[in-house]
Amino acid sequence: MTERSFAVGEAEALEFLAYLTASAELCITEPHYYGTFRLIEAASRLMGLMREESEAGDPWLAGFKSEVDEKKLWMLRDRPAYFAFLKEAAAALAARLTGEPGCSDRADPGPATPRAEPGSGYAEHGEQGEQDVAQGAATLLRMISSRRVVRAFSERPVARADLIQILTAGRWATRGSNSRIHRFLVVEDPSAIRRVRAFSPGMLGVPAAIVVICTDGALADRAEVQLDRDVTPWMDVGTAAMNMMLAAHALGLGSCPVTSFSKSAVGVVLRLPPGVAPEFIVQVGHPAESRRAAPRPPSAAALRDLVCWETYGPHP
Repeated sequence: MTERSFAVGEAEALEFLAYLTASAELCITEPHYYGTFRLIEAASRLMGLMREESEAGDPWLAGFKSEVDEKKLWMLRDRPAYFAFLKEAAAALAARLTGEPGCSDRADPGPATPRAEPGSGYAEHGEQGEQDVAQGAATLLRMISSRRVVRAFSERPVARADLIQILTAGRWATRGSNSRIHRFLVVEDPSAIRRVRAFSPGMLGVPAAIVVICTDGALADRAEVQLDRDVTPWMDVGTAAMNMMLAAHALGLGSCPVTSFSKSAVGVVLRLPPGVAPEFIVQVGHPAESRRAAPRPPSAAALRDLVCWETYGPHP
């Protein structure tokens, strides 16, 4: 192994420190296995800094980072394989440090898997026949079932017209008592997104835009909504986010929800006024060609396993 010196700038070091600090805060309330996920993501971000500051570059480091970025997501769908990969990754690093043989160049993380094509949009125009209604319902269900979470984005910007449609979908979401106590903050400035990402362990990719769903305490007081007791504001956040992600999918865009972030830090980064709290972040962007999601396999939980009719309990 060739010795290299890495010099990381103050801004990059502070962003990395922000990620570690936010992860420590979130580990208090998140599931215990999220802690290992935050650590491997920190390793990926550190390798990214090492690559940025390395003049000559290191093919092994680039390949190892690519493998980590691919297999860290196994934690979400194949935890035993993810745990096995962590052991293999540690062994690979040990071999690299000691110069032992068997350390591959890891330059090729494997072929990318294709992303399912989004469904086409559906809009109602006046009175329709039963056939049109059935086709519209089928299109909607196809969009719902084909939507995928996208965690890697290209650098291509999102058209303003597309963002307007996404926000309009969020505006038409259901709301308890039709109260309007939430506001959507759109952020497209790459430097601002980078600062938000530093305090958001749940934001793995770098999207072209984010929509921050905020609760406005003054509007809640005016609507007589008790934020400390009423659960409907949380439901309203969820319905707005789901509408926006479905709209993004219909437009051929990728989206990803983020709930793992330091609310206090993100509030400061985005200069939110007192009484306004960030609740939810929707990442929006064009999916990265090299990270297209594979079609989802048939769910092990069929509809009959999830639904009860008339009485709760197992049915033959």
